[in-house]
Amino acid sequence: MTQTPSGDPALRDPLFGELRRRHPDVTLVLLAPPALPEAAPSPAPVTEVRAFEQRVRRALDDLVGTVGVEPGATTTLWWRQGASGVHRFVARAVFTDLPTPVRSLGATYDELEDAGWRLRASSRPRPRFEGERGLLSVRAVAYPTALQVQVTSEPLVLDADTLAEPAARS
Repeated sequence: MTQTPSGDPALRDPLFGELRRRHPDVTLVLLAPPALPEAAPSPAPVTEVRAFEQRVRRALDDLVGTVGVEPGATTTLWWRQGASGVHRFVARAVFTDLPTPVRSLGATYDELEDAGWRLRASSRPRPRFEGERGLLSVRAVAYPTALQVQVTSEPLVLDADTLAEPAARS
């Protein structure tokens, strides 16, 4: 039977201590605990929040211009990602007065690609494309009777007070 040193960290842990006592011939390697996470970034000021909103709204307006008709509905919202206070601003438009939504999707793809967006097309489960330009992302999906386009901002840390102020304007 191999003797283990009394300073062995495995002996201080109930699970690994029992494993060490039952199997002294096994080499246990215990890793250091994970480092503490860095301090959370401070919430963005309202001026930066407004700039994010304007950037996304402007991109959606450009996208609406490529479709060529006014959307039947538009929506904007702040989307919360997890519990860390990280949010993304989302602007969405749905076009319902299109004779062929798939053809409009293709034309929108071509226009955005010419405007410098990096796009990826897919036909599953519905005709669609996704892409990025800078820190903005775009997603468009053709349904049998509609075309939906969405622009999403880069992540931004918001606190409840800052989030309430832009929400009151939307």
